[in-house]
Amino acid sequence: MKKLLFSLVFFHVLFVIGCQENPVTSPTDSNSSAKLKENNGPNINSGTIRLEGLLNDPYPVFNSFYIINGSIQYTHVAQILDPIPPNPQYIVYLNLDVVAGLTYLCTTCQPLSDDGPVGTVSIQSYDEIFLPYEGSVLFTKSFSIQGRSDGMKLNLRFLVTESGIELNAMWLALQGDNVVATY
Repeated sequence: MKKLLFSLVFFHVLFVIGCQENPVTSPTDSNSSAKLKENNGPNINSGTIRLEGLLNDPYPVFNSFYIINGSIQYTHVAQILDPIPPNPQYIVYLNLDVVAGLTYLCTTCQPLSDDGPVGTVSIQSYDEIFLPYEGSVLFTKSFSIQGRSDGMKLNLRFLVTESGIELNAMWLALQGDNVVATY
């Protein structure tokens, strides 16, 4: 009789536990889940980022710089790729149109009469970036400088979010250099 009573209690406890909702599979935040379901259309932004400033010369020359002057026209389209929690994410389609000129500036040298533009960047690029929901990604893009034979590149680092992009850093580097940002 004790075994029968014990068996009934045991199966009753198993039944009660089995009928409860599993908290591991339920969403952790019902507000973020509702927000994702409302905003699953593409988020489209476009604008202009100015490229202005002094960049260190990648050659080891004391007190020499390049002045950059130009702009980036961008189109940023963020589309929800996977709206289901616990790991929703976006895919960002980023179109960049970069136009910039570089002028050499040496603070210890005599200026020459032909100290004009020493290189230009004029290029379009298209990239796809995966972005976590409510997160950001640092995205680095490298552009060859036209008019130079030494392989100098303009490196631009962007902070990419679901709502847009911003310029985080820019620097010059030679082919094969592992230079970090100086701006």
